[in-house]
Amino acid sequence: MTIKKDPICGMELNEGEERSKLDFKSKEYSFCSESCEGLFKKLNGLEARPGEALAENERKMVAYNTLKQLAATIAHYIRNANAAVSAQAQLAETFSKDEAVRKYTSLIKKESARIESVVDALLSVSDIKLEKYVGSGEEAIFDLRNNLEGKLADLD
Repeated sequence: MTIKKDPICGMELNEGEERSKLDFKSKEYSFCSESCEGLFKKLNGLEARPGEALAENERKMVAYNTLKQLAATIAHYIRNANAAVSAQAQLAETFSKDEAVRKYTSLIKKESARIESVVDALLSVSDIKLEKYVGSGEEAIFDLRNNLEGKLADLD
């Protein structure tokens, strides 16, 4: 899969996930949002009034950076708890002679690896998309599907 970079904000975009594209001076540019495309056009003399797009881009980048910091903080605490669970499962699996205990601790270790994959996917979010949360009808959760499917497939 080809990864493209928004020339304004630097966000990495998977092919097909860009919000818009623009051909300019024999080169194709991909953008994560209309505001980045608008700023690019304005900075290259294709439109007037760059101030509005610049302010919108700044707001977007502050929100994005805040989200990344929040994700890193949450990931830290999840990983600490997951490491403790995984270590206890490893000890039980190693020292238990009971086959049922060994079976369940093996399952715990597998699910612990899946938790790590979800955390990795959360930390690698570069294109913020929301999807409807089941039952609420509101856009309330991050769409990590593209990032997560490959990581979880590798575990199976």
